[in-house]
Amino acid sequence: MVKVGFIGAGNMALALIKAIKKAGLASSIYASDVKEERLRIAKEEAKVNVTPYNKVVLNESDIIFLAVKPQDIDNVLGGMKNTDKLIISIAAG
Repeated sequence: MVKVGFIGAGNMALALIKAIKKAGLASSIYASDVKEERLRIAKEEAKVNVTPYNKVVLNESDIIFLAVKPQDIDNVLGGMKNTDKLIISIAAG
């Protein structure tokens, strides 16, 4: 089974996390976010591992979902150079 990570823990990420968990598709799920409130919600509602550090998600996951606002994509991608992980963007636009 794969380990899945989410960079960004907003509403879209939370919906996908819950669906992945319900379907039993991941052995573990990590989520990062800059907002402490979003991490608290993800931990309480979806029972996933949370961290304020994108690097932890990158290190602990086989597949990474980018669930950040479009204006933040460049900044997030800058910290993901030279990775061989599968990255899926769900950012609008």
